Amino acid sequence: MKIPLPHSEEYPYNTGYWSNIVHNLNTLLVDSSPENLSSVLIKFIRDSTYRKSHSRNIDDLAGLLEILKERPNFCAETLNTIVQSALNIPELFPEKSLEVLEPNIDKIIELSPPQIHCLLSHQFFCTIKSLPNFKTDTFRGHIVGDPAPTGPLTFQIWLMVASNATRIYLNSLINYFEFARDFPESLLPIMFERKALSSSGFNWSECESSILSVDVAVTGRIGDEEMIEVDFANKDVGFGTTGTQEELLLGISPEFCPVVLVSPRLHANECVVMRCAHKFGDYVRYLREAEYTGPFPDSWDWSKRSVIAIDAIHSPGNLKSQLEKTKILRELNKAFCGFSTSSGKKIATGHWGCGAFGGDKELKFVIQLLAASAANVSYLKFHCFSDDCFKTKAEKLLNTLSDKKVKDVFQKLLFSTNFKGSSIFNCLIN
Repeated sequence: MKIPLPHSEEYPYNTGYWSNIVHNLNTLLVDSSPENLSSVLIKFIRDSTYRKSHSRNIDDLAGLLEILKERPNFCAETLNTIVQSALNIPELFPEKSLEVLEPNIDKIIELSPPQIHCLLSHQFFCTIKSLPNFKTDTFRGHIVGDPAPTGPLTFQIWLMVASNATRIYLNSLINYFEFARDFPESLLPIMFERKALSSSGFNWSECESSILSVDVAVTGRIGDEEMIEVDFANKDVGFGTTGTQEELLLGISPEFCPVVLVSPRLHANECVVMRCAHKFGDYVRYLREAEYTGPFPDSWDWSKRSVIAIDAIHSPGNLKSQLEKTKILRELNKAFCGFSTSSGKKIATGHWGCGAFGGDKELKFVIQLLAASAANVSYLKFHCFSDDCFKTKAEKLLNTLSDKKVKDVFQKLLFSTNFKGSSIFNCLIN
């Protein structure tokens, strides 16, 4: 499946839309001042992505203006490259369309560095529209304009809102645009992969894999070391405007942000894997307390970087509700779908599906433990974010399960529905 791009003159890019973009972008080649940039952006936002019901003031691009005060050379030194990249879309996408990852089809899309730069340029200028005409019961998400905590398709909210989180994301985006001005060889093609399990899922009752030993860490974050990173994803995988784990992960890695253009909403049996993006920013803390600390300080082998996006059940209810067999199987199969893309490799994860999603931390630890063991992951590092008590309890559980098989722990987990206590760890230990 392919979706139209702004130069296609196909709905929703009606005749004259592309010529209007060309006209306005060319004015930036003549006048690259912050004032003219703001004027052009407001025109594009009004024309393509802004909803009249939106509560924010379109005339005040507070997020952008704050960053431009801190980075006064951006317009003079880098904006021209972004404009040229956006104008090059007919050459970079001659078919006037973009391939997407269809639901329930295993597929990989690879985009070259110039193509990624071009798409990011259009996301920055807010010239990409949603496609409600593509909406079906199985094809949903950002692409068709569904509202979601992540997204939208462009960076309009980053530009409009001045916050700690948007400051991280805009600085990282500008760092990318500055780094990519001459397309250095270290920029790599970016790959987006969608994988789906069969509708029957994995046979957990017969899995003979041994329980994996886990490194439970109280310090550090997912992404501090060169391992496969687990994205605690929304079903609509994407960047956002707050400081959640997923939004920060994508926000400091702009090359991953076109995932909102190529990946519709995940189904219960699917995951998305993103590969080879640099990190262009760094931060401390999360949510409202997240704060930009500067460019990412380390040099990694970016060709080996991989991020697994898996979405947990949102608001799964109390522990008894979460222990329902259908929910346990859904989460096990979701985690296995993701982890199985990295068999034999090292994976860093943490409290997936907890926090705002409301999952039980101990249950989600066990689910990821079983999934990683069944997927033959070579090493699992579990970040419990300064929770020494959780680390102690998890290590006690791991000692108890060290000689067990996945099928044995799975069966005991199913019987834990009748457990009267409040701790899954205690249930499995006893």
